[in-house]
Amino acid sequence: MVYLYVDDLIYTRTSKDMVAEFKDVMIKEFKMSDLGLMRYFISIQMKQSPRKNFISQEKYVANLFKKFDLSKCKLVTSQIQQMRSYNIMMVLLKWIQ
Repeated sequence: MVYLYVDDLIYTRTSKDMVAEFKDVMIKEFKMSDLGLMRYFISIQMKQSPRKNFISQEKYVANLFKKFDLSKCKLVTSQIQQMRSYNIMMVLLKWIQ
């Protein structure tokens, strides 16, 4: 599978031999260099290892927090914590009424 994005060429494999052959043909045909494993693609961070691949937008989200000055916001660590806050609020509302 081959993806062409502006001036980047991204390809994947079913075998290492196919990758080596494809890379050799492309380097002979076009003026290009091999930058190795992909690390970022359209604000998506790629972490690759022989056994698994992991994608995240951690850096993108960090930049958004910085851009909109959200670094001092209180974080909710889990949905359970949100539900607990919601339940407490509902009890207080019933008590007020």
